[in-house]
Amino acid sequence: LHDTALAALETARKALAEVPAKIKAKEESLSQRQAAMTAETQTLDKAKKGAAEKQGFLNEVNGLANATKAKAAADSTNAELAAATTKFTETLALLQKDFANAQAGITAQQAKLQAAQNAATKAQSELDETKKLTQTAPKVVEEKQAGSKVTQGKLTEASKARDTFKNQVDGQQSKAAALFKKYLEALPK
Repeated sequence: LHDTALAALETARKALAEVPAKIKAKEESLSQRQAAMTAETQTLDKAKKGAAEKQGFLNEVNGLANATKAKAAADSTNAELAAATTKFTETLALLQKDFANAQAGITAQQAKLQAAQNAATKAQSELDETKKLTQTAPKVVEEKQAGSKVTQGKLTEASKARDTFKNQVDGQQSKAAALFKKYLEALPK
């Protein structure tokens, strides 16, 4: 029982000694997660800026296409304006597809950013939990030390009782040996 208490005390002491290293590792993990979150935020900002530029360009081309279409309608005999209107329609379709891809990229980047934020939040809570060990681990060590003292006291009492009993047995054995010796001497030869 006492050996178990000593082993538990030693385990608690080791856990307490490891707390600073665990805190440092959790702080590094949090720092990495925050850096990843910052990188994802910057990537999202770039994607939004790119999409805004594409939207602006699309609007400009759409304005030119509408103006060309209006001129072509006004001058139906101009084959070049009619061809330009067709080309603008094709160009607008491609630009709208490009803009839609940029919007999909933003959505995907927002998901990556959310995952990075979740990872940073988790790392922060793990760090907070680890920091709590600096408060709880010493209490556990004290509890285990108190348990060790109790079992040491019981072991000491048991040792005293055993020693007392052993002394009594030794005393009785000495008396029995002395009586047996007297008995043997008293026998006729």
